[in-house]
Amino acid sequence: MIDAPGRQQARSTSRVPALPEIALGACLIALAIFTALVADGDEIAGEREPTSWWEWIVIVSPALPVAFRRTAPLSATVVTVAAQITVWGVGLATAFFAPLVMIYTVAAEGGERGRRVGAGSGVALCAMTLLGVFVAPDVTPDLLIFTGLASAMAYLLGTRAAQGRAVEVALAEELAVAKVERDIARERAAANERQRIARELHDIVGHSLSVIAVRAEAADRVAPKNPNAAVDAVGAIASTARSSLADVRRVLAGLRK
Repeated sequence: MIDAPGRQQARSTSRVPALPEIALGACLIALAIFTALVADGDEIAGEREPTSWWEWIVIVSPALPVAFRRTAPLSATVVTVAAQITVWGVGLATAFFAPLVMIYTVAAEGGERGRRVGAGSGVALCAMTLLGVFVAPDVTPDLLIFTGLASAMAYLLGTRAAQGRAVEVALAEELAVAKVERDIARERAAANERQRIARELHDIVGHSLSVIAVRAEAADRVAPKNPNAAVDAVGAIASTARSSLADVRRVLAGLRK
């Protein structure tokens, strides 16, 4: 299914309508039948109650494609509008809701092509009504105005829904980008901290080991002649080792925080 402008959603591989769409189509069929049953030629201009089985099929035909408005929205819209025009052409009474539902659907979810189909559908319905104004005495200009306003309302509501969905998509994309940037910044900060700790440990341990190595060599050289100096050197080595160990523990404690 094509969603907001410039963005496509994965269309279901199944061509079978979902249960909610079937239910919507069934409701529109029931509404069309009800409208035909209560039709009165004096009240509904240019419309009459069906008298044969094929006329009943024509009556419900605009509502049948509605079940496919998710799986094949463009084709379903064209078929629905064509069926509605056929109903009007033979002068039967039917509810005018199925074409409005399809115009809204393609305008909201059909992308640029869907909006063109929705606008064209509204124009076709208005053109058929205008023709009726000239050729059918019972079709008044009021019906043309009603058809135009209803079609425009469905189309505008659909495009508004598409715009709102596009804003949601843009916000979601911005949030996703911001999250990625935060993760990258966090990883970069962690890497910098690890490098700082590694340098600090290198400086502490390297300096301490250098001092220990020098004093150990000095103690080894002076031990035969000056044992006291050697003992002092060993003490200095121990002090340096303890200080270095304390510094290492301090750095590691900071790393664990």
